[in-house]
Amino acid sequence: MWGGVGVLRGAWGVVSVVAWVVPAACVGSGYAGGMKRAMWAVMAIGAGVTGSVALAQDERVSPGPYGVAIEVSKAVDAADSELSVFRPGVREDGSWGLALISGISSEPDGTVLHQAYLGELGRYFYPASTVKLYAALAAYEQINDLRRIHGAGSGSPDPFTQPAIHEETALRFHPLFEGESVRATDPSRVMSTDPFNTNPITIRHEAHKIFVVSDNPAFNTLYEFVGQDDLNRRLRQWGARETQIVHRLAVARSSEENRLAPRIDVGLLPGAPQIGQRRATMPHAIQPQTEEFLLGRGFLRNGTLVEEPFDFSDKNFTTLSDLQITLARLLFPTIHSFSVTTGDGLQFGPLPGRPLDLTDAQRQQLIASATILPRESESPKYDPEKFPDDHVKFLLPGLLRVRPLEEWRIVNKIGLAYGFVTENAYVEHRPTGRAVFVAAVIHRNPNGIYNDNQYDYETTLAEMATLGEVVGRALVGGASEPVRNSTGSQNP
Repeated sequence: MWGGVGVLRGAWGVVSVVAWVVPAACVGSGYAGGMKRAMWAVMAIGAGVTGSVALAQDERVSPGPYGVAIEVSKAVDAADSELSVFRPGVREDGSWGLALISGISSEPDGTVLHQAYLGELGRYFYPASTVKLYAALAAYEQINDLRRIHGAGSGSPDPFTQPAIHEETALRFHPLFEGESVRATDPSRVMSTDPFNTNPITIRHEAHKIFVVSDNPAFNTLYEFVGQDDLNRRLRQWGARETQIVHRLAVARSSEENRLAPRIDVGLLPGAPQIGQRRATMPHAIQPQTEEFLLGRGFLRNGTLVEEPFDFSDKNFTTLSDLQITLARLLFPTIHSFSVTTGDGLQFGPLPGRPLDLTDAQRQQLIASATILPRESESPKYDPEKFPDDHVKFLLPGLLRVRPLEEWRIVNKIGLAYGFVTENAYVEHRPTGRAVFVAAVIHRNPNGIYNDNQYDYETTLAEMATLGEVVGRALVGGASEPVRNSTGSQNP
């Protein structure tokens, strides 16, 4: 078997997948340094969860999380594999991949999340829209903080009485940059529950758009609502210490401009609470021209080729582990501890960080938005021709080769930019309740030039679909015959 995954009998008394994992001692030591000091280990995160997501004892090896990781590893190692991108090293076309396959299983001393890497750690990847998960969670926490600070409202039915602050509270954004105007309405809303029918901007609606179609302006709205300092402070509190969010998406702003956030009215009635204009003061973790963040052989600047590596040091960064653990915190809020198996034995410790500050209702709102397909959204409405089912679910085409759509539940957030294609998903086979977390990134830039949009996304997305198929077949218990989807036609 190739060097990305090995198998041994671990301290739990079951077959354990062993993989390259950043040890706990490296967490918080800085992205570049921490990633270099990887070691052979298997990581488990304790959780006090119950229900269909907890895998039965006889599922630990196959088709449970270990079985899925092993099946993916076999597919990667196979001759002429479509998943060879996940082997250690860089392919001839400059492509490489990294996957983190994890799952919940029950142990005598509690429930754990077992993580297994496939690929080679140590490379920066641009996270693109995957960071929108962080912004949505931080915005919900921020609105909860404001409710605690300003009270729960009067409870009066009078529409002119200051109501309680919550995720449906109307927001007004004041101008920050030249050419901007006051923003207080969102034309994408199909319906409104506010008494004046103003289609307001709300945290819930912006977060919904982020998950359903990966809306960039919605992310920027939440980025401005939370502010750069508070967003990154919350990341540290959650234990996402290898992550930093320093800029908006799909809009050209300088590093200094991205530190700024506007004045915001939290509510539209006179006397509503305000968030003042802010400037972030946090130091950026990566210095310009840091070697690990210099990629390619050139890039386009205003249409002109600059023949030097493209510097990603001023851009957002995260890790697959931070993404996956944050998603796991959303789905399983009682996660509280971790264990790491090394050659020296089994080490236990509390999971770094705190749980998410969300109510059960808020968690369900976010999970629902991260699950539905664009055509299932009631507000906004999305054209299925423009936003097909797999628009933001990169594993779905492969899963549909195994079982029809109605058998799959995918809770996820994807990213795609600069040749990096990233998926952070929880995949559940509904009939059996078997499920795994899959976080994966593939990078492909055949000519080594950035900003030219010549990244061969077609090939990369096909590889993601193949990963989805392998995961799906492992979850349902092995190779499956083609099945017919809900329309009666045969899946490819």
